[in-house]
Amino acid sequence: MDLTGGEVEITYMLSPDFDTKGSHILFWFQMYSGTRQDGPYVNYALKVYPLENCPKGEWITAVLPLNSNDADWACMGSSMERQGFYTCLPIDQALKSVNGNFGIIAIPIPDGNDPPMGTFRISEFKITYRTILK
Repeated sequence: MDLTGGEVEITYMLSPDFDTKGSHILFWFQMYSGTRQDGPYVNYALKVYPLENCPKGEWITAVLPLNSNDADWACMGSSMERQGFYTCLPIDQALKSVNGNFGIIAIPIPDGNDPPMGTFRISEFKITYRTILK
């Protein structure tokens, strides 16, 4: 799916006890950069629209534009052990072929022993993207 110029619309609520513990709640997608689904994978997070910056206990609707501005995105790269399995591509190239997963992610997790807590409820999640008619 080509997400270039698309948008994500999400209606969500953070529980009153929601605590990110220093991480950010972001839209994320994954695509396969190889010819098969065994990788290498490319993971990007839309860093300019953190979803945790809202009142807790209230339903919020956010619209996240999916542009190809490099400064708006963070390529998530890889751990040392998985370097051959994950890679980075230019964001405009990655957005043109989102053929993997997408969703909401908490990054970074500052301390593995103290992860974010609380509930992130989603009532609606919609992706609008362009289609090419032939």
